[in-house]
Amino acid sequence: MIYRLPFYSACSDFLINFNFFTNMIHTAIYARVWDDAPCKVIGALNWAFLTINLCFYAVIAVITYLRVCREIYFHYGSAALQVLNLQNNGKRDYWCAAKSGQINSAIILFSTIGIVLIVPDL
Repeated sequence: MIYRLPFYSACSDFLINFNFFTNMIHTAIYARVWDDAPCKVIGALNWAFLTINLCFYAVIAVITYLRVCREIYFHYGSAALQVLNLQNNGKRDYWCAAKSGQINSAIILFSTIGIVLIVPDL
């Protein structure tokens, strides 16, 4: 685990940065945002990579707490967050991301960040 954690973190960070670079380079070269279909894919990938990264640390925090402090063992994954946010992706002014005016993404991300911050203090 001590060797895999930094590797998985670096891989998820690479995916986030590569997706962001792909998103920005099109706007920089063509001076316009991607068309609607590719923009939704890029926005969905951005959301997916960010939540995978956050869930990675949230799951590690919760599982470590449960195993060390409570001696409870779970073997589950988390893919439900991706399904909740699929309809919220699209064009923005300068890049593809979540559509403005929707609140689901913010609630899910702040909840995940809150779990990561609160669990180690229990």
